[in-house]
Amino acid sequence: MKDSGKKTKMVLAIMIICVSLLSALTSPAIAVEYEYTELKMLPEGINNNGDVVGGGFLYRAGEYIEILPPQMNVAAGLHDINDGGVIVGSRVEDDTGRCKGFIYRDGKYTELCGWMPLLFNQLRRETFADRINNRGVVIGYLFQPSHLYKGFIFNNSLYTMLRIPLGWPGILPLGILPADINDKGVVVGNVLSLNSNLGTDSKGFIYYLGIYWWLLPPGYRTSSIKGINNKGMVVGDGEGANGLNKAFVYSGGKYIELFPEGSQKSFGSDINDNGDVAGTAFYSDGVRGFLYRNGEYSEIAVPGWNDTFVTKINNSGIVIGYGLDTRVGYTYKGFIAIPK
Repeated sequence: MKDSGKKTKMVLAIMIICVSLLSALTSPAIAVEYEYTELKMLPEGINNNGDVVGGGFLYRAGEYIEILPPQMNVAAGLHDINDGGVIVGSRVEDDTGRCKGFIYRDGKYTELCGWMPLLFNQLRRETFADRINNRGVVIGYLFQPSHLYKGFIFNNSLYTMLRIPLGWPGILPLGILPADINDKGVVVGNVLSLNSNLGTDSKGFIYYLGIYWWLLPPGYRTSSIKGINNKGMVVGDGEGANGLNKAFVYSGGKYIELFPEGSQKSFGSDINDNGDVAGTAFYSDGVRGFLYRNGEYSEIAVPGWNDTFVTKINNSGIVIGYGLDTRVGYTYKGFIAIPK
């Protein structure tokens, strides 16, 4: 009888555990809620410490620090910051009016046009530094009026120029633009080209150690890649079926389409190392950001604003972006959203 009682208690315990697990698996995911803070600049980059850069400012722990490279006639454009606090951006020279990319580290500026300076000045090319990983590797592009955009990787004072790979689909190529780089040095970007309707198309790619892989979901006509995490997961968007623009994630050779319920089109913006995706969706009543996590969507919308556009997310789930607030004129403002 004692053994029978023990068996009965064991069976009951197992049943309770199974019910609890089943309940956890079938319970709806809790939507993420945010605390929003308005920024006095339009943010472009955020690191995993929560530091934000944009315009000519670094926003850190509620304080604004102005970053002003020498020989400036307009405010600097700060584009990204890594976890070590190293910033990349672009500035306009007083004397030439041309834009030059730079790295800002410990109060010192390093220009990215130091290579072949005579040739650079003769060609009147401009450099734009867009992203930097935690190993200090920078991606950006060169631009010269009436010529192609030329993407580059800058590592330890050496440049690797990106080339338009075989198989680009457009009638006339406009250039190649890198979009993001992870800490392993894997680069994602886009090839731009004119189409038969005199519009512009793009096709995304992954680049690593001289090899290119095209990224185009089945049934999509175009793709625009925005970000890659340290696990190799890629986020982007493109023109899908019926001409609708839809966000997607690429991982392990498979594509997952992201399209929040009720939206008319969606755009992927960034992905963190946890696989959380930040993006923006258009609805009949306005524009709102979204977080995609474990198959569930959470809405990101600054209270009182007409539209909210999401641009970046870090590993803590902190989101940055900008939006339209018509309560004070017709004004676009930046924000940072911290999960509660």
